Formats: sequence, C-alpha cells, structure tokens
Amino acid sequence: MPQNCYECGTCDRWFGSYQAREQHMRALGHEAPYFECDTCDRAFPTRRQVEDHMDSKDHWYQSDETESIESYDDYDFCMCGTCGRWFGSFESRDQHMNALNHVRPEFECDTCERFFPTRRQVDDHMNSKDHWSNYGNETAIEYPCRLFQCYHIAATEEDRNQHEAYAHDFCGDCHRFFNNGNNAWMHRNSKLHRGTPIRCPFCHEYYSAATALCQHLEKGGCPKLPNLTREQIYQVVRSKDPKGIITKNLIGWHSSVSITYYANESAWNGWAYECYLCHKTFGQIESLNRHLGSSAHQQALYHCPNRDCGKDFTTLAGLMNHLESESCGFIRFSSVQRTATDIVSGNRQIRFG
Repeated sequence: MPQNCYECGTCDRWFGSYQAREQHMRALGHEAPYFECDTCDRAFPTRRQVEDHMDSKDHWYQSDETESIESYDDYDFCMCGTCGRWFGSFESRDQHMNALNHVRPEFECDTCERFFPTRRQVDDHMNSKDHWSNYGNETAIEYPCRLFQCYHIAATEEDRNQHEAYAHDFCGDCHRFFNNGNNAWMHRNSKLHRGTPIRCPFCHEYYSAATALCQHLEKGGCPKLPNLTREQIYQVVRSKDPKGIITKNLIGWHSSVSITYYANESAWNGWAYECYLCHKTFGQIESLNRHLGSSAHQQALYHCPNRDCGKDFTTLAGLMNHLESESCGFIRFSSVQRTATDIVSGNRQIRFG
C-alpha cells in the first residue's frame, strides 16, 4: 500500500491527501472504501477496526490452503514494505530501505526479520517466540493515526501527534487541517494544546513555551526587570555556556555597546520610508524606526547547537523558536522547555540531552 495515500472505494484511484480524495468523491458521487468481515456481513471504515472485530468474534476466514505460521518461519528472505522487493538478508533489505527512504512491511516481527501476510499471524508468531519489542509489558498502549486509511501506529501520544502534523498537516484533537506540517506542529505546540507550562523566574508569569518567555525578557516586558536588554541576557547566557554550545564567541564584544539605528525624513524615497540597511519599505516613519530598533540588524549572538545546522540568531527567542519547531531534528519540544528554564534561572551550565 502506498505511504500516506488515500483510496477511492469506487474507482480504486489513489490520492496524495485526504482532502483531494474527499473532493474527488464529492465531485463524482463515489464512496469511501470499507472493509468487510470475513465471516459476517458487517463492514468497517478502517482495516484496523475490522481486524479488531474479527479478533474479538473469532471471525477470521479459515482455509485449508492457508499456510501455517510455522511455514512462514521457514522463510530465509525478507521484503521491502514500500516497493515489494525481496532480499536475501535482513541487512541488505535495511540498506536498501535507508538508501531509498522506504519502510518495513506492515506485518513484520518486532524482533526478527520474519514477515507475515496478516496482523493476526505476526501477533501469534511474536507471542510464541516472545518477540514483542515491549514483551513483558502487558499494559503497553498503541496510538494509531486518527486519519482514515492511514495505518501508522505510534508508540507514544506525542509521536502520534507529530506524525499527524507532518504526514497529514492535521491536528487530530481539533479535527483541523493546515497548509503545511510546520504550521500544524506549531499549532500543536501552542497555548491551546500545551497550556502554560513555563514560568518567568522573576515575575512568575506563565507562558506557553520557551520562545514566549524569552521574548518577554528580551523586550523588557518583565515588570521585575523592565530595563533588561538582549545584550545583558546574552552576557548571562554566555557565562553558563563556556563551551559555546549555543552562544557565539564574540572576540572584543562588550555588553555595554549596543547600537541603535534611527531614521528621519531623509528615509522617504518618494513613495515610502525605506530602510537603508535592508531596503524594506514602510508606510510610516514610526514603523521604520520600530524595525530599526528591533534585532533585525543586530549582531548574531547565538547559534543552533546542531553542528549540521549552524544557523545564527540575533535573539535567544529566535533560537528557542528554531529548536521548538524541531526543523533540524536536534531536540524535542518538551526538552527545549526544560533547557530554557536552566538557561534563564539557576546556576547550571547549559547542556542538551
């Protein structure tokens, strides 16, 4: 079955998104696919639901021609779950999948390379061989994707939410689609879903994420420290980061030196006020001066701790926003929140992991 594809139940045509499949069915009067029980006449909207039904009612079709589980244990080869190609060893199959970004078959043993045609057979195999990846934990919970026709199973709720965001541009709790996966994931990390788990150590106001806390401090919004500047924050962060994990080693930099740009009427170019540094235009001179007073043209003070990324940032809030987006895959959102607390308060040195 193609990855992240949706099938029309009438014409068997596949679509790259749930919305496209729904639009096709509405336009042609087609119907969504359904899955029938092997024994009774009940039908279900997903394969997982019909298999759960057949498990509970023992309604699986039994045939003398069906190969036994033991016969599948005799296989000395394994298959790619994306293209269906067979390989003579588990290692060669993994090398193929890594090179082409393919995935394992849907019904493969958690421990060995055995592959089975149905979920029931692989479950029976793993029961008999003690091959469950979480064997011994009878209360293990699975988190299936909540989109129709997607059979992805996540180990945690956080992984399930991230899969739905990046694979389907979807928030399962709100039943809402977004323009792209990044927008969906940022929505998942918003105050609506995360609440206000992080607190300012000075005024004790709560914020939804580390980015909001850092903006609160760097813009002088904390009533306990109204004159705090980004340069002073950098000096504190740098003192906790002797190895330069997130701070740039600026030779000759002094915290007392802070350049502020201002514009006057000479910035008028005939139709707008123009920034003489980046040539961005503004309708009012006050808007231009707010732009010049921001960190847009200040020296970069921070960098991403991921050496493979290497992006620079002028503010701590910008760095936190980058890490929270998980765009470079260096750290999970929840870990950023714990690290941010250590950065802005306490005497611990900065570390990740």
